[in-house]
Amino acid sequence: MLWNPAGLGRVAKPEVTLSHVALFEDTISDLGVAAFPLRAWGGAALGYLRQSSGGFERRTGPLDSPTAFSITQTALLAGWGRSFAVLPFPARAGVAVKLVNEKIDTFGASGSGADLGFGVDPLPRLQLGLLVQNALAPRLTFRSVPQKYPRTVDATGAYTLGNPKGLHAVAALRMVSTGDEGRRVGGGAELWYDALAAVRLGADGRGWTTGVGFKLGNFHIDYAAMLQDLGTAHQMSLRVQFGQTREELEALIQRGIQKFTKDEARRLARAYVASAERYQEEGNYPRAINDLEAAALWAPDDVLVSRKLQELTSQVEQTVQRQILERTTLLAEQQFKRGNWIASQTHWRSVLDLEPANARARDTLTRIEHILAERAEQEAAERVAQAQRAERAQREAAEQAAQARRVERSRKEALALVAAGEAALLEGRYDDAAARSIAAFKVVPGLPEADSLREKAQRERALALKRLLAEGERFHENKLFQKAIDSFQAALALDSRSQAARDGVARAREAARPELGAAARKQIEKTYYLAVDAYLKGRYQEASRHLDDIFKLDLSDENARKLKEKVEAALKLEAR
Repeated sequence: MLWNPAGLGRVAKPEVTLSHVALFEDTISDLGVAAFPLRAWGGAALGYLRQSSGGFERRTGPLDSPTAFSITQTALLAGWGRSFAVLPFPARAGVAVKLVNEKIDTFGASGSGADLGFGVDPLPRLQLGLLVQNALAPRLTFRSVPQKYPRTVDATGAYTLGNPKGLHAVAALRMVSTGDEGRRVGGGAELWYDALAAVRLGADGRGWTTGVGFKLGNFHIDYAAMLQDLGTAHQMSLRVQFGQTREELEALIQRGIQKFTKDEARRLARAYVASAERYQEEGNYPRAINDLEAAALWAPDDVLVSRKLQELTSQVEQTVQRQILERTTLLAEQQFKRGNWIASQTHWRSVLDLEPANARARDTLTRIEHILAERAEQEAAERVAQAQRAERAQREAAEQAAQARRVERSRKEALALVAAGEAALLEGRYDDAAARSIAAFKVVPGLPEADSLREKAQRERALALKRLLAEGERFHENKLFQKAIDSFQAALALDSRSQAARDGVARAREAARPELGAAARKQIEKTYYLAVDAYLKGRYQEASRHLDDIFKLDLSDENARKLKEKVEAALKLEAR
């Protein structure tokens, strides 16, 4: 914690460190630190540091008797460090807070501060560290002027040579910068033999340092002698660790049994038990059970090992069952909230299989059964309604299809009438064309083709009427009165309300009336009666010849004209 609080991130098991330094001129320094791991949160430490110097004399005047006094400095320390995996290589960071107290004779002052530490391992054998001591510097006020601790930046690097499990050496380089004192560079090396004993040698600008270290299990003893101008300082430290790390237990287990004796087997069994306890603390129950089973094999008569194995196995089974129960309950609740009743029902039944007395599962299953029953009724009703809708839709579709067929037939019929009307127009039968358009309208109201035919028939009729009237006038001017009469009568046939046609017929007949004598008139009268007699007896050809004889004498004979129309009509019917 003093050298670099980032190192607390590497604390693997609880430990206590005691250090005593005997300096020159009755100056001693004592340190006590307790460190402990925090698993995923790194490691923490608490410490106490005390340094005292005695043998000082104080006089009020030159001739006064001296009075002895001492200087004492103490500090309460608390630190935390953690390793991080944010970089592509291992990294550490830590902080140490301190509450310092300094006493000179009868005067004392206190203050607080903090140190920051960082460390990285860019290479497997290379370690770099940075300590900012007094990053938050304590301020001590003895009388009126505060005294601030100087800030120190300490950068270090160490490289390991050789096999760390055998003979290996560590070379270190250090550079320290303190306030206005400038920089100080130092270095050193230590030689280890199988991590059991070490020899150390180092130097900086103030002198040389040498020392040795020994390690026996969890006990570490170190001695150092600092050779300086003012004398030699001696430092003794003892570090005691508690328990075994997983790596140490695995190494012990890998070495296996050394002697095939009961004591050696029990020792190995204890190692397996300790390893199992570590795995159990970490929540790795399968590895813990494996190690306890191995311990039971090495110590089959150890009741404690067997009991631990049974308890852990039972605990794991209960834990697994509880986890499965909690997970299944959670899934059942989630599916219930989402309305997935079948899935929720399946999960709740699994909960009942795991815990038959689970009242919540029973109540929820009852609710689900009611919901499913209601849903089944709703689905049945919906199926009936759906079938009815389908039947109704089918009927409507059939009706629509029939209606479409009827519409299509009507359209075809109407178009056939329109086609017949078009043919009648070509033959000049305008009334027939108009009648066809009206009939088409009755079959398909609003049919565009029928409307077009009607307009066309009206337009053609008007043109024909105009043409016949003009033709009758030309014939009348040329004294072709019979042709004029025929044209005007044809115009009347197109439009019986045409006054111009009526007037034209009357004018042409009047102009065509000859000056007949009494004999001619008697001949016409006799011939007319012969025509009437033939018509009434159904001899239409004979009646037509008699009427033609009358027209040779008098084209304007109205009675003969009317009878002629009837005869022609009868001939047409007879021809059909």
